[in-house]
Amino acid sequence: MKSFKKIIITGAVVLTALSVMVPKTFAANDIKASLQEEYDGEIYAKKMYEQLVEKFDNDSYYSRLVKAESNHANLVARAMAKLGYEAEEKEIDVVTSDDELTALKEALKFENDDVAAYESKIKNAENDIEKATYERLREGSKRHAASLERAIEDFEEDGIINHRFSGENRRMNRNENCNENCSGGVERQNRWLNNENSEDLQNSRQFRRFNDRGNRGLNCTGEFNRETMQNRVK
Repeated sequence: MKSFKKIIITGAVVLTALSVMVPKTFAANDIKASLQEEYDGEIYAKKMYEQLVEKFDNDSYYSRLVKAESNHANLVARAMAKLGYEAEEKEIDVVTSDDELTALKEALKFENDDVAAYESKIKNAENDIEKATYERLREGSKRHAASLERAIEDFEEDGIINHRFSGENRRMNRNENCNENCSGGVERQNRWLNNENSEDLQNSRQFRRFNDRGNRGLNCTGEFNRETMQNRVK
């Protein structure tokens, strides 16, 4: 019996030692795998939005999302490098709907799912670099989700996504990039200004948004301010 107890105690010591040593290796592998998973996810999102650029007319909006996802992938790659890992480039297949509204809703779900996943990973992060990376990615996905919600509203109304993406790429030179960032803006302004039913126009969501831009000074093209807009719709 004493011998049996000795075996049990010895086995317990070995298991205890393993429980102390092995998780460190597993943890390192888990960190790498977790970050690689997010890198793959950012590449997936980039390719998803690239397909929307190719398929649909609201390409300037989707192009900004492409750039944002590329920035996020680079963020993860840098975090991995700081921890001594290298992001692996993989073949990633992406399929998006040929219906733009469906594609927008699928993208919104993708971003919302990402936010939930990052919340979990932040809680379980093993180090500050990993945690900070997930926090930044979470905030990026939140911005994308909010932007996509507004894009869906716009698209359902007139098929045109007429708001600027409020992500990390919005800080551009307003004059040099006006045509690119406000694609279709002048055409929409003229359509609103020439609307025969000015009362409906003033109550419309587009007018309120345009009017809000006037409150901040100028719209993207710098051609109309609030006073001009109000005079034209009287």
